[in-house]
Amino acid sequence: MRTDHEVEESRTLSVARRARTLHQSRSVEEESEEALLSREAAQLRRRRNRKWLIKSVTVHWIVTRYLDNCSNSRANTCSRAPSALSGAGRALLLDSSPRSPDRRSDRS
Repeated sequence: MRTDHEVEESRTLSVARRARTLHQSRSVEEESEEALLSREAAQLRRRRNRKWLIKSVTVHWIVTRYLDNCSNSRANTCSRAPSALSGAGRALLLDSSPRSPDRRSDRS
C-alpha cells in the first residue's frame, strides 16, 4: 500500500503534467493564431501595394496623355509637359488651367 507521502507526490506530478500539457496546448494555439495573423497582415500588405501600383500607373497614364495631347488641341490651350517631371502629383498641380471640351459635332 502507498503511503500518504507517495499519494501526495503522485497528485503533485499529475497536476504538474496537466498544467504542462495545458500550457503547451495554449502555446500551440497562440503560435497558430500568431501565424494566422501574420499571414493576414502579409495579404493585406500585398493588397494595399497592388492598389497603390494600379492607382499610380493609372495616374501616370492619364497625366502623360493629358499633358502630351498638344497636337490634337484645336483650341490651342495645351501646355507643354515639363522636361523634368518629378511626379504625377506635381504634373497635375502644374497644369491646372481649364480645358475646353473637344466638340467634334462643331465641324460642319
